[in-house]
Amino acid sequence: MRAIQLFICRDSRSKQLLDDLRELTKPFKDKIDLKVHLIHINKPEDFPNFLETMEELFGGISTLTFRKYGIKSIPAIVIDDRKVLEGRYPSRQELYEILADEGITLEEKRPVQPIKPIEEFKPIEEPSVSRVERYIPPEFPSEIEFPLPVEEPEFEKPSFSLEKPEEITKEEKIEEEKVLKPITEEAPPPPPIPKPETKKARRTCTTCIFYNEAAKRCAMLGRIVEDPSNPPCSW
Repeated sequence: MRAIQLFICRDSRSKQLLDDLRELTKPFKDKIDLKVHLIHINKPEDFPNFLETMEELFGGISTLTFRKYGIKSIPAIVIDDRKVLEGRYPSRQELYEILADEGITLEEKRPVQPIKPIEEFKPIEEPSVSRVERYIPPEFPSEIEFPLPVEEPEFEKPSFSLEKPEEITKEEKIEEEKVLKPITEEAPPPPPIPKPETKKARRTCTTCIFYNEAAKRCAMLGRIVEDPSNPPCSW
């Protein structure tokens, strides 16, 4: 994996340089390790004073990374422990060439080919006719002979008539009517149903209101009835 280190400060041009480097290395982010060293100064011109202050306060250990690669001004780019840029802001094209010189293959963006304009449709010119020939219809014979019509032979009418005499037709009509109309015989009337004889129920004293069954006495006649089934009265 290739290692790229970028040393920048807090200004707009440094931010633009970082964006360009990230965009160019984006297709190969799995093969490139990009490390950014952001120095807390606002101008690149303040970098020498920054180094002196850091060494006075914290000693040479704080500036060991800068002294290792010999960085005395920023921005700076280090690829695989070798300084390739220092003290200036490269253009995008120059940055691309630096990466290409270091063996980092980058995909170039192919320019988009302009679309060819559609050619205007030109109507096809009709060929000019120099001479117009007159059409002469073919000649037909003035008289056309048609075949004569064939005469149909006349047949003699028969002396006898094919119509049936009236007498025969009348008899046939009567026979046809007999065949078509079925003979329906009238059914005899059903025999009369005998009425059942109604026997008049015999009257007894038990059904009479004047009979006292407990005393066996008729209140109307004022007498004792010995046989209630044979009443003494004519009611």
